[in-house]
Order: sequence, then C-alpha cells, then structure tokens
Amino acid sequence: MEDGYVNVYVPTTKHFRVNRINFRGSKYTGDCSGLAYWYYMNINVHCNDLIIYIYGDFHTTIPNPQHITVEFESGGIRTQKYHMSLDINGMFYAQNLMGAKKKKMKKKQKVKITKNKRKKEKKYKSK
Repeated sequence: MEDGYVNVYVPTTKHFRVNRINFRGSKYTGDCSGLAYWYYMNINVHCNDLIIYIYGDFHTTIPNPQHITVEFESGGIRTQKYHMSLDINGMFYAQNLMGAKKKKMKKKQKVKITKNKRKKEKKYKSK
C-alpha cells in the first residue's frame, strides 16, 4: 500500500469590505472583487474579514503605469500601500515600484585650511 498527498483547491466564498477614500477630488467607483481576489491569492488565503482601502481613482505616477493606490487590512493590521494595475486580461497585479525610494545625497564636508597649516605645508615643500 502506498501513501500520497495531493493539494486540493476547494472553492470558498470570502467576505470583504471596501472603504473608498476621496483623494485629490476623486474616488474609485469600479468593481473591487479583483482586488480582494488578488489579496486572498497572494497575501493571505486564510483571512476572513478583509477591508480594502482605496485612495482616489486611477492615476499615473511617472515612471509607473496607470494604477490605483490600495491598502489591505486584516485582523487590525494594515499592509503597505500597493499600486495596483490591470493586466491585459482585466486582472489586478501589484506594480514593482520603480524609483520609490530616493537616496539621500551625502553632503561633502568642507575642510577649512588655517594659516598655520598653510605655513607648515610650505615649509615641507621647500625642504
């Protein structure tokens, strides 16, 4: 007798709520089931009461393509903000944020040369 294991994907119905936040004078009014589907398939399949926060409507942030900004909450814990775009099949996907982190430029320190240092440098050069 042999033992074996198989993964079984059983369809289940999940509950979610949507909080559409007015941002820069606009709100997303489209269907949000695709966002919930993306979360359940990619982040946490075991979540039961998902809350989706959508900030504004579709917009473009250069160099990223058109997207909506979304946060997900489960069990009182919020995720990072995702930029969600639609693929050619109409399914949502999270963008890779290009240029999201700006590197801080280091300031060059100016070295002050005093008169005494200049005199010492001249003495060493002349010897």
